[in-house]
Amino acid sequence: MIASLLAFVGCRNEELVNENTNNGGEKVILTANIQGAADSRVALTPATDDEGKPIVKVKWNESGEKFKVYGYNSSRSDYYGTPTWFTQIEDTNQFEGTLPSTDNGTYLAVYGDDEVSKNTPLQYFLAEQDGTLTDCLSIPIGNETFYLHYVLMRDTIADLSSPIEFEHETAILKPTFKVGGTDIDNTITQIVMGNVIYPTTTNAGYTEITIIPTSSATTLAGDIYIHLPMAYIKTVFEDGKYPAGHQFSFKVTDNQGKNYTGSLTIPTGMSIEAGKFYTADIVLTEACYLPKGTNFKNAVNEFLRINASLTQIKFIADPTWTPQGTQIEESGAYMVANGTTLEIRTDAEVFMFNETSSSMFSGSNNNIGSRITSIDFNGCINTSNVTTLAYMFQSCCKLTSLDLSGFNTANVTSLKLMFDNCTALQNITFGNSFSTNKVTAMDYVFRSCLNLTSLDLTGFSFNDNLTTQEMFYYTGGGTPTENRIPIKVTETGYNFLKDKTDTNIQNSNAKYVQPDGADWPASE
Repeated sequence: MIASLLAFVGCRNEELVNENTNNGGEKVILTANIQGAADSRVALTPATDDEGKPIVKVKWNESGEKFKVYGYNSSRSDYYGTPTWFTQIEDTNQFEGTLPSTDNGTYLAVYGDDEVSKNTPLQYFLAEQDGTLTDCLSIPIGNETFYLHYVLMRDTIADLSSPIEFEHETAILKPTFKVGGTDIDNTITQIVMGNVIYPTTTNAGYTEITIIPTSSATTLAGDIYIHLPMAYIKTVFEDGKYPAGHQFSFKVTDNQGKNYTGSLTIPTGMSIEAGKFYTADIVLTEACYLPKGTNFKNAVNEFLRINASLTQIKFIADPTWTPQGTQIEESGAYMVANGTTLEIRTDAEVFMFNETSSSMFSGSNNNIGSRITSIDFNGCINTSNVTTLAYMFQSCCKLTSLDLSGFNTANVTSLKLMFDNCTALQNITFGNSFSTNKVTAMDYVFRSCLNLTSLDLTGFSFNDNLTTQEMFYYTGGGTPTENRIPIKVTETGYNFLKDKTDTNIQNSNAKYVQPDGADWPASE
C-alpha cells in the first residue's frame, strides 16, 4: 500500500512583477514561481516534514535555471514553433529573455524539455529511467546527448505583468520491494512498471516505464525513485489524478536472474497527482513469465506431436520442483509428459501470462485443437498484464468445460474469437476478476459454440464503442428451439444487447435472461 503522500514542489519568492507587455521581439524580465509550499528547490533532495513524513524538496537553484517560452500559432491552433529561452537572474525567481512571436498575445512557458524537442512543447522521454533522485536525465539521441528535467512544469501566460505560476507535470514514487518480508532493492537489475498512462505515439494510453541501473552500476541503488509523467492523464481521468483503486503492475528482475511480480493498488481515499511524493511497499512473488501466445502454442504443438498419448494440459507451479523436461523458449516454464497429461511446470510461485496471449491454445487442424479435452489452470496463473485474449481457445473442438475463475482481465481490450468454434464446449466459468471494462471487441466470441448449455455474463460490462459482430452466431446451435439456452445478463447489459442485430442471436439457439434466470421481455 501507499505509505504516505506529501507535496514535493516549491517556493514562492517575493514577487517582482514585470511591467513590460510587449508582443514579441524585445527583451523582458519574467517572474516565475513554482507551485506549492515554501522551503524547497528544483534540485531534488529527500527530507522530512515537521511530522517526520518523507518529502522531496524542490525549488529554483541559486543559479543556472532556464525555461522555454512558446508563442501561439493560430494556423495550428496550438503553441508551436521555435521557442525562446529565458535564463535566471542569479539567485532570484526572475528570468530574462526575448519573447517569441504570438498570434493572440498568449504564450506557453515550459520548464524541463532542454533541447529535446524544438517544436512540440513538453515531450516526455521518461519511458526509461535509472531510479535515481535527480532533477535531470541525460538522453542519448544519435551522436548527441540531450537533457530532460524530471521536474516538468508549464504555465500559460496571458498577462505578462503577472508572475508565471508553474504547475508540475510529474509525481515521484519511492517504492520498497520486498520478498518474504526482506527488502531486495539493492539486488534489482530491472523494474518494469505497467498500467502507466503515457504518450505511446501521438496519443496517450496504458503502457510501461522501465527502470534500469546507470551504465556504471550492475544493480539499482538501495533507494529507488520513479518519476511518473502526469500531463497526459486527463485523457483517461478527467481530474488529472490516478484514482483510488487504480492498480500498477511491477515486473522485477534481480541479480540472480529471478523474476518477480507485484502490484500497487491506490488505497481508498487516496490518489496520485502531479507535484506529490509517495512511498509504498511492494510485496513480490517469484514468477515465471510465459512467452506470447503464438510462441507458447507452437512449443506445445511440437511437444504434442512427439507425445501422441497426451490429451490434457495442467499448469503446476512448485518452488520445490527441480526444473527438467522441455523448456518453453527461454522462460522458466517446462513441458513434462505425465501419463495422458501435459504438465506445464515451473519452480516459481506463479505463471505470468504474456501481455499478448492471443491464440495461446487455438486449434483448427493442429494438435491442441484436435486432441486436448481439458485445460487445468490449477490456481497458479496471473493474467493481470494481459491486454488481448483474442483467438485464445478458437477451434479447441475437444474441450467440454473451461474454468476461467482465475483469470484477471482488468487490462484486456479484446475477446475477439476467444471461444469461436469450440463445438464441444458445454460450460464456461467466469470468475469475479473476469472484467470487461476495457474490452472494445467481442466479435465472434461465442460463435459456433454449438453445445453450450448456458452462459453467465452478469459480470460483463459493455462499452458504448464495443463491437459485437456475430457474437452469438450459432451459439447453442443454429436452429432456435422452444427451450433456447439462457444467456444471463444484467439489465444494463440487456439494454445494450437487445437492439444489436449484428450479434446474430436470432441465428442461435440462445436468449437473454435476467440474472435469476427469468426471461427479459422478448424483443430479440
